[in-house]
Amino acid sequence: LTGVSFDGGEPVSTGVGLTNTRDRLVQAYGDQHRFEIIDPPDGSMGDYLASLARIEARNFDRGLPGHGPAAPGLSLRIRSYRQHRMARDEKVLAALASFAAPATLIEVTERAYDDVAPALHPVASRSALAHLLWAVERGLAARDEDGRYRAI
Repeated sequence: LTGVSFDGGEPVSTGVGLTNTRDRLVQAYGDQHRFEIIDPPDGSMGDYLASLARIEARNFDRGLPGHGPAAPGLSLRIRSYRQHRMARDEKVLAALASFAAPATLIEVTERAYDDVAPALHPVASRSALAHLLWAVERGLAARDEDGRYRAI
């Protein structure tokens, strides 16, 4: 879903077009993991979720990805991606709120991604960072001068 634009503006990369990488990760870690990676500064969680909402609202029956066969049930898949990201956002915010003092990105990642294999935490930390930056944008978190995050 790279290059999606419905309003005539610049195309927005949603970060979903990682087919080959995702396949390799599934082989290594199993298909129970989700591998949507939003990687700041090249990806914004708010933009990604807004993009998913626009696509979902169009109620497409199938998608034609840049790699692989046609994807039936696109709206259901997009809804699943959005719901997964929102559930992960709740976990990131809860993890952040659980610290008595400001926390590092790694500390937040370890708590918020406790259901993900630790070997994947370096990759998960990129999405955790996107969630934290989005939380800062929404006034739900703050980033201290030393790079630590705290709930507001």
